[in-house]
Amino acid sequence: MLSCLLGLRQPKLDDETRAFFRDAQPWGFILFREACLSREQVRALCADLRATVGHDATVWIDQEGGRVARLKAPEWPVWPAAGKFGEIYAKNKEAGLEAAYLGYRLIADELRDIGIDGDFAPVLDVPVEGSDKIVGDRAFSADPKEVALLARAALEGMHDGGVAGCIKHMPGHGRATADSHLALPKVAAKKSILPTMSSHSPKWRTLKPQ
Repeated sequence: MLSCLLGLRQPKLDDETRAFFRDAQPWGFILFREACLSREQVRALCADLRATVGHDATVWIDQEGGRVARLKAPEWPVWPAAGKFGEIYAKNKEAGLEAAYLGYRLIADELRDIGIDGDFAPVLDVPVEGSDKIVGDRAFSADPKEVALLARAALEGMHDGGVAGCIKHMPGHGRATADSHLALPKVAAKKSILPTMSSHSPKWRTLKPQ
């Protein structure tokens, strides 16, 4: 039964890794920075991963733009962090939504071209005063309604580019007092004040890559 995602930190499969993947039969793969050297190399790696497991496995990556980018310059463009789209939105709402759509649409073009199906983006964290700075400009805004609007635009940009998006993080970094990469974070907020989808929020629909 295909049920898991397995990560890869090397640009080519060796015999041992190939045998492990063939036996594990994952649903898909996650490419880390060390696995991404060039367009041709990533394209070949994705094809090899699928051939190894014998099915059309999905391949995912963390390509938010800004600080979190597994595909690095000079081989790939430098995309803006989500916070940049929030800054544009603060000045002009229509321009901000269009910029978010186009920004993630361009990311999708790059990913699709090299055989990657899904992106662990956009970030829906809502930073609050006193929280750890791990989110920073990875967040679109400190306003949950603006985050929802911009994230939807980003998701639709990726969808139209043939790449699946994946919102993150749950329960989130925005209210945590520690970076979860370094320590166990705790969120003391009551459920009643945590952001929720309401009748005033944008209606979300399932987005599948074309």
